Amino acid sequence: MDIPFSIALLKAGNAQSHRMRPQLAELGLSVGQPRLLAYLRRHDGCMQKELAAFCGVEAATISRMLAAMERQGMIRRELAAGNKRAAAVFLTEEGRRLSGLVLDIRGRVEAQGLEGFSPREQELFYQFLTRYRDNLMGAAGERPSPAEELRSV
Repeated sequence: MDIPFSIALLKAGNAQSHRMRPQLAELGLSVGQPRLLAYLRRHDGCMQKELAAFCGVEAATISRMLAAMERQGMIRRELAAGNKRAAAVFLTEEGRRLSGLVLDIRGRVEAQGLEGFSPREQELFYQFLTRYRDNLMGAAGERPSPAEELRSV
């Protein structure tokens, strides 16, 4: 290998982001918003603190991100029943529409990136990436629970 594996992974992720960024910008989405939309599509009504944990950011950061998305009409927040300090986050119709477009863009970019890979190679590639991540998460004692694994985007 000419370059370290970690750099190859980083370059692959950057290439995917570079390919998606202009299409996402055309939708008026800023960095971080597509990931939140995708998560909310699967976990509509989740708590703000859950979104912060998913993104690995502080509560204040997620609050600012959500405020911008709320102003843009993508989400709405409601106080959780019985807890006046916790807010649940829901997609609006506009947020649902945008999240679908994000999934379409991601699918097209992934298809382009996997062009020339056989179905078996694609499955192996996925298994290798998943095992690589699991090895690192396990080494740090941070292996997600099965429930957390299912909730990831």
